[in-house]
Amino acid sequence: MNQKFILANNDGFCPGVERAVNIALNQERGTFVLGEIIHNEQVVKKVNDRGLITVQSLNEVPDDGKVVFRSHGVTLDSYAECKKRNITYVDCTCPFVNKTQLIVKQNYDEGKTIVIAGNKNHPEVLSLLGWCDNKAYIVNDENYDFSQIEGKNVVLVCQTTYSAKKFDKIIKNIKKLSEKKVEVFKTICYTTIGRQNETEQIAKKCDAMIVIGGLNSSNTNKLYEIASTHCKNVFRLSCADDLNVQNLKNFKIIGIVSGASTPKAQTREVLLKMEEKSTEVNATSSMADVVAKIDNESKFKRGQIVTATISQATEEGLLILLPFSKKEIALSKDELDVETYNVADYEGKIGESIDLLVIDLKPSLKLSQKMIRIQKEEDALGTEIEGGKEFSIVC
Repeated sequence: MNQKFILANNDGFCPGVERAVNIALNQERGTFVLGEIIHNEQVVKKVNDRGLITVQSLNEVPDDGKVVFRSHGVTLDSYAECKKRNITYVDCTCPFVNKTQLIVKQNYDEGKTIVIAGNKNHPEVLSLLGWCDNKAYIVNDENYDFSQIEGKNVVLVCQTTYSAKKFDKIIKNIKKLSEKKVEVFKTICYTTIGRQNETEQIAKKCDAMIVIGGLNSSNTNKLYEIASTHCKNVFRLSCADDLNVQNLKNFKIIGIVSGASTPKAQTREVLLKMEEKSTEVNATSSMADVVAKIDNESKFKRGQIVTATISQATEEGLLILLPFSKKEIALSKDELDVETYNVADYEGKIGESIDLLVIDLKPSLKLSQKMIRIQKEEDALGTEIEGGKEFSIVC
């Protein structure tokens, strides 16, 4: 059977998640993390493997300690407690969540009634409650009975990973009370909306869908719900280990989407497993084309700058992973832009991005970080000569 695969363009971490993960991975061992840094089991494990300690309450953090606030945000009281107990905090709250927190606080202080559309047990919603003295109405049903807030000055916000369509229905129903007394802030993150729209479009074209991401990830579960609305066969995966390729063998068009807290590497692992197993299910498929699309190593050009991920530090240099590549690539310490290479310095940077210049393609791909600086210096020197400026070289 010929199979076609449609891979979503919206892939990998959203900016807020990427920021939180990068900050957490750069903290020293023994730093505490208040709650899971993001809702992804593999990423949480990676953070814990780096020596960070996940706790569920500030009571578990000692005085004078250090704590990372998760991307979902924390209550306003959490900042006050840290100040009182001399706890250093590193705030990884997503900027979109923080914007919603400030909207809630400002309007609550002005005496308005706060309504939050979202899951009452989600950590982001719990954090928002902490910015209005826990005095807000939590709504997760578009048919919610709003009569109890009739006549009040209402401000409506929503969880940043909420369903856009569901929120639109809630807006419509709450405004039936008194449109002039209901102020709506559409605080769903733009990346959430983009992924939801793309998932709907892809699902309508497919007879099977794969949704990749942490099983406790709200934004990924919303994608699953959307996909299920438009496609009868939807498979929810946390990682490649959850994939049974046999389940896909009878479908002609398969869509693949991932949540905003799903790293690109997890999607790549799923695709590579599908490619490896495709012959076992007797499928003449286009999976090879999909993998070729994301495995861009063969498309590199000399002089191109690429962004890679540091995966390991050794005495000889680094091992880096290019976007969607099948294997790690060695980067010699001589090609790093440092005066003295120290393994320990780079062990603390595992998981971070690094820009590299393609300096050779054959017999194998060769990359360099220091050549980016050298090239910039040469370009600057050339500009000075062309401009007729005088300069001297001191030997």
